[in-house]
Amino acid sequence: MNRINKLDNKIKAIFVILLILNVILWIALFTYSFNGNLKFTFSDLEGYATIASVLIIFGFISSRLPKLRALGDSALYEIAYLLIMGLLSLCISYFNSIANDFLLLEPFIDMFMILAIVLIIMILTTKLKWMRALILRDYSRRDQIICMVIFIILGVFSTVAIINYGNFSANVRTMTIMIAGMFGGPIVGIPTAIVAGTARLFVGGKTAVPCAISTYICGFLASAIYLWNGKRFLRTHQAAILMFLFVGVEMLIIFLMNFGTAGSKIVYVLYAPMAFAAVIGIILFRLVIAEARDDESDEDADPETEIKELKTSLKKYEERIQELEEKLNEGD
Repeated sequence: MNRINKLDNKIKAIFVILLILNVILWIALFTYSFNGNLKFTFSDLEGYATIASVLIIFGFISSRLPKLRALGDSALYEIAYLLIMGLLSLCISYFNSIANDFLLLEPFIDMFMILAIVLIIMILTTKLKWMRALILRDYSRRDQIICMVIFIILGVFSTVAIINYGNFSANVRTMTIMIAGMFGGPIVGIPTAIVAGTARLFVGGKTAVPCAISTYICGFLASAIYLWNGKRFLRTHQAAILMFLFVGVEMLIIFLMNFGTAGSKIVYVLYAPMAFAAVIGIILFRLVIAEARDDESDEDADPETEIKELKTSLKKYEERIQELEEKLNEGD
């Protein structure tokens, strides 16, 4: 495997830190559960295991979908994509029908509805020339600014489009911010995070401050990963893992700022459905931009465009070669 495709050590360190923070959250939740502050039933564990299994299967199959394009028939890719979405819906419906408590899976279905609206808007915006410029990595500062405005609107919409569970509300804002940062870098991700996080403060509620803080962190983190990853979106499975871990960090911030039984109850209600929607959403968006990039490469490009693309690729490899040579010289 070419080293240019490997994760930067700084990104690996981020994954490790996020994992440690998630372990702290899990330990805290189990501690409160065993102390009797939370009551996990067998049906709860069965339901969450079901959702986790669906996510793993969905992510695994989705990461293999782009290989179907090598067969030369884009229709086959699209049919497979629709089949997976259909199977996902059937799985949710099936387990919902056999669940002892309808409320167990209802949050996931509700979150999937909100996610679908946000993703449809995102997919439509990828048809705009400014978004396509970012997808093809051939963009100007003007393209980034216009995309920043688009994602700010999506970020605010993701903040106010909520699903209420008792006194708590869930949304897909964190997913939107993560996508903005890893897709458009600091110019897109950081302003989107600041505006969306501030909007969350104005919405109010017990989780307003921790959610706003996690939104700001998410924007800066996603933008940094974009830069450390060579201004490229993470691969599908990497993005899914990152998204899952960061939702856990968001829950940890909520737990610490509402410490005790109150915080654990909030996390118990919001953790699973928000992680479910965020992971599914980022996987689908990653597939959309991969498909758009493949579609563009399939079209006949004029000589000037092809030369420009080759020069861009050559420049990246020359920079990488220079970095490796410097490392070798330092070793000597």
